[in-house]
Amino acid sequence: MDDWNEPRLVLAVHRAGSLTGAAKALGIDHSTAFRRLNAVETRLGVRLFERLPGGSYEATAAGERMAATAERMEDEALALDRDIAGRDRRLSGPLRVTSSETLAYRELTRHLALFRKQHPGIVVELAIDNRVLSLSRREADIALRPIRPKEGDLWGRKLADVAWAVYGARDCVDSTDGVLAALDELGRHGVIGWEETAIGIRAADWLNRQVATESFVYRTTVWSTRWWQQGRASAWHCCLAISAIATPV
Repeated sequence: MDDWNEPRLVLAVHRAGSLTGAAKALGIDHSTAFRRLNAVETRLGVRLFERLPGGSYEATAAGERMAATAERMEDEALALDRDIAGRDRRLSGPLRVTSSETLAYRELTRHLALFRKQHPGIVVELAIDNRVLSLSRREADIALRPIRPKEGDLWGRKLADVAWAVYGARDCVDSTDGVLAALDELGRHGVIGWEETAIGIRAADWLNRQVATESFVYRTTVWSTRWWQQGRASAWHCCLAISAIATPV
């Protein structure tokens, strides 16, 4: 059979049970469907459908076989289309990612390089910010956060556990009675803290509970190891960010 439209028409009539339904499914008018079906039956020399009262069409044995073959042809054509479209479809466009500076500098950069090799059509826009940007308002598409998402329409997955500890430069520790024996002694040092708007970050909440307000020498949104390395204060810091430093206490 040279023309795919012929078995396609037979399959549509078989599925709809009427010529009107088949014509609607194929996007053609009733008279065109009627003319084409008659032409197929004439060319093959066999009746494919019995015309029943009320406009119903019931497939004959020959019509059943032709409809079954047409369905297999349709399945193969759809599978081929999915296969070709799937291979040709490449992800492209901007992707805005937000992350804290600790994760961005210590971990994320090398992963972004690999991601770029796998998806060269995607341009990553990395927003390094310790604030929790809103995904719902499209301030970012993907967020790496130290907290669980609270928006009900977002999907999240835990990536890893992150350890935290108190760090200070040696000069700072030596000038204030040495290393802490317990965390409740932290207040005797000057302490670097998060800005007061950092709500919902567990590490920030813990530090605010442990340390009196007057013990904070300053607060910041940017957690860089340079702050406590200057020898003026101690900081409650992510261990991940300290791993490359040889002389913290």
